[in-house]
Amino acid sequence: MDAQERINRKIQQLEHEIEESMRKRKHAAQSRLEFSEQNKIKPPLVTPPTFDGTTPLMDFRAHFSMCAGINRWTQEEKGLYLAVSLRGQAQQLLGSGTPDYDKLMDSLERRVQLRSRKRREHETLPEVGQAIRRLASLAYPKAPEELLETLSKEQFNDSLTDSELRLRIQQARPKSLDEAIPVRVELEAFNRAEFQRKDLERYARTMTTSEAGLSDIQA
Repeated sequence: MDAQERINRKIQQLEHEIEESMRKRKHAAQSRLEFSEQNKIKPPLVTPPTFDGTTPLMDFRAHFSMCAGINRWTQEEKGLYLAVSLRGQAQQLLGSGTPDYDKLMDSLERRVQLRSRKRREHETLPEVGQAIRRLASLAYPKAPEELLETLSKEQFNDSLTDSELRLRIQQARPKSLDEAIPVRVELEAFNRAEFQRKDLERYARTMTTSEAGLSDIQA
């Protein structure tokens, strides 16, 4: 088993542990939503949609808000119903205690920002890496440090628009974001140097052709 396989296996193990922890926390949230006289929460008139991160967050939020309005949920009820509406990786946002609607929705938005984060004009690579690492921490506040580092590294690579450069970074197999950044810097520097070299060669060929044409005319 090579190093990459060991890392992948470790990531799978961490994800399994997170999912199990989130399952228990979701069960706790569902327990709070038992329709009894004690908690005085009535069955919803309109059932809210579920969200697993694969559908547009804007659409989910609009639909959920309409359900909350029709059902006349309190802020606490909105947090509980939002918690039990999460599926898949989105469940990793759940923490202990009563779910907070605003905090959960903010974390969901952070995930969208993380997935869509691209390098901006005049932004240095270390700045991109720092921004992605911060977004990953905000989007996955309960995730282990090792998993956060892997997510940051993968998103940093995904922020590349050049598919060939993206492939070459993957082939370098950096173990962390801190290792991926200098690899990318080196590859970009190489590409710039290659572009300048080819540009000079084209210029030299053009000048040679022009000089040869001028010599023929003078002859």
